Amino acid sequence: MLCELAHSFPQLVAELLERDRNLTRNFREETVTDLLMASLVGLRSLGVRVDFPNEPITGGDMEWIYAAPLELGGGRYLRLILQAKRARYNDRAGGYWYYQHLDHGSPPGSQAQTLIGHAASVPGTLPLYVFYHATSATAPATGRLPAIEGVNLVFADLVAPVVSAKCQRKDKKVSRWRASFMPLSTILCWPVTVTPPQLPAPSDITRLVIGGAETPFPLLNYGFHPDVVARRLNERRDQNVDRKADSPMFVMPVDSERREQDVDAKADGPTLAVPVDQIPDNIQRAINGEMTAEDRRALTRPRVIFTTRLTRNDPDYPIIEKLSR
Repeated sequence: MLCELAHSFPQLVAELLERDRNLTRNFREETVTDLLMASLVGLRSLGVRVDFPNEPITGGDMEWIYAAPLELGGGRYLRLILQAKRARYNDRAGGYWYYQHLDHGSPPGSQAQTLIGHAASVPGTLPLYVFYHATSATAPATGRLPAIEGVNLVFADLVAPVVSAKCQRKDKKVSRWRASFMPLSTILCWPVTVTPPQLPAPSDITRLVIGGAETPFPLLNYGFHPDVVARRLNERRDQNVDRKADSPMFVMPVDSERREQDVDAKADGPTLAVPVDQIPDNIQRAINGEMTAEDRRALTRPRVIFTTRLTRNDPDYPIIEKLSR
């Protein structure tokens, strides 16, 4: 179901933004972001929980958290902060698509610096940009370049240094960022393994009663474990090497072995996805459905939490890890 959403939602976004091209007032990024969050609201049975703040604050448009509360050490989690930008069309110079407000802020580019700075101050946090495109801006993948879809992702630390250094119009063009694009499925589409029900069944398992006989459903282990998510994101960073090696803005990634052994490796390379232990109390309360009024007041942006029963010691973990690459 998540994979289906990951592939269908970008097309919906592209069609929506295409329709407003000739309107005097265009849909803003917040509209698309709200639609994405609303699409996830009904997936609580899959371990997905969505919460909205009373009053959103700047510093990112969405927060995605991947949590494994059954891990030793108080659970384990990874947080993604996503800043949204939509592409607009400029009919000058032959016509081109660009992100008009990519260098938003005063001084220009300060929004990106705030995003990077906030992520760096919170352990286990990775900043990303999520770009929204109309149908006319989309393009299929080529031998060297990824597809331009209704929704694409880019690592924020690739954007920040560009928009803070006298960002020019050419630096805002969709074509300038295409080589770094990732699809929405990178963070939303995950494999599932099935564990046959055992007797006695866990107290929290869903049960089906037919004719008075109780039949437990099998346990589903969803693959959005924070370490699996981090590995995929870091490997996607590695895969950009061939496409971006000739770009002066590209930073060579840290090798995989060093990445896993030394969290501080990110200090002399790109920002890496590094999960951390000990799920904060406010996130644990949200997972348990026990959010307080104070927790909600403290929310600064829409948040989705993906919770899995999976642990790194689970027999299914190597399977999930392999299928997620």
